[in-house]
Amino acid sequence: MPDTPQTSITTLIATAPNIKRDASRNEPAQTESAPEVVLPPGVYTEHVVLGGPVSLIPRDGPGTVVISVTEGTALIVRADAVLRGIVIVSGDAGLPAVSVEATSPLFEHCEIRGARIETTGDASPTLRHCTISGAVSAGLLARGRNRPHLRDCLFDGIAAEERARPLIRLTTIARPADAGFRVVGDAQADIVRSWVVDSAGPGLLVDDRAAVRLRSCRIVNAATDGLRIDGNAALKDRRLPFDEPTPPRRHHGRPDCAVTGAGAEGVVATGAAPRPATATPPCTTAASPKPATASC
Repeated sequence: MPDTPQTSITTLIATAPNIKRDASRNEPAQTESAPEVVLPPGVYTEHVVLGGPVSLIPRDGPGTVVISVTEGTALIVRADAVLRGIVIVSGDAGLPAVSVEATSPLFEHCEIRGARIETTGDASPTLRHCTISGAVSAGLLARGRNRPHLRDCLFDGIAAEERARPLIRLTTIARPADAGFRVVGDAQADIVRSWVVDSAGPGLLVDDRAAVRLRSCRIVNAATDGLRIDGNAALKDRRLPFDEPTPPRRHHGRPDCAVTGAGAEGVVATGAAPRPATATPPCTTAASPKPATASC
């Protein structure tokens, strides 16, 4: 484990060119430029607040800079910051390790251990090639009206609540403590070419008035139901309102998803809501002994 650096991240940001201090909040303020702050390797045992646009880059490459706290939130992001190759460790599983508030930061090749990342308000963070492990339930909790975009990530669970609308591509959910994907409230999720493996609960749970659109996904070895739809939730066979184009479809436009090895049923739909004409259940179960198998 690297040594503790003599200079804090907060000090490095405060002394970087083009960063102005917001004295009322004692944190960097918004500026027109986003300077790059190169961090020496080490374990920074501090709570970091990013209140202005800034890029945090490890001098010696990904994994050499660790922000570590034993309690509280390690990193709060309130600006369109960029973080590349940063490791964030939290010993407080009851709170998020990273909190993103109403901004559009970029996380690339970052790792979060011990607690979740939480997005609130109108936040629209982008996470690419990131890993989250050790959270109590979901590694990502999206709340409010935010739209997190995930690509090529490895998480231990994703939850979308309230009116969140995550866009998830090429992402693997491995060994989540509950459902792999949990979409509830009025949330809508667009999940494309992603996997859920060895979930302790359902591979995908959709409840309340939520909606999920699946394309080319796999749910493998869920301990209970592979895919469960409750309340007034729906699975959509159409594009949800995201900016990115619809990915190519196979099998003449039909969804291409599969549920295998479920401990209970492959697909369960208990909700009473009528399905719109443009929405059809994307998976069907075969009459076969358990573990259940479904394909679509």
